[in-house]
Amino acid sequence: MLKITESSGNVFSDLGFENADELQAKSALARQISIVIKEKKLRQREAEEITGVNQGDISKIINGHCDRFSIDRLFGMLLKLGQDIEITVHPAQTGLGHINFMQA
Repeated sequence: MLKITESSGNVFSDLGFENADELQAKSALARQISIVIKEKKLRQREAEEITGVNQGDISKIINGHCDRFSIDRLFGMLLKLGQDIEITVHPAQTGLGHINFMQA
């Protein structure tokens, strides 16, 4: 019989990663960077010129390989791509806090 487990909403947490919230946030930011690049119809070289991040790293981010990039660096890319970032901090509903990403 196949055992099915309901997701927590964070695949990294479900897989047991220690820094699951950070990985989830980086993944969401990388996805947003990819969306913006696609919406602006930028080639990776053009994105490199705008962000100052080399084309190879742009490619890694677009392909979801963002674990070696800091959240700060991903924020910087979004800002240079003309995106606003809003951060809200509030008490956690449970003992430990979590990072949630909301796309406008």
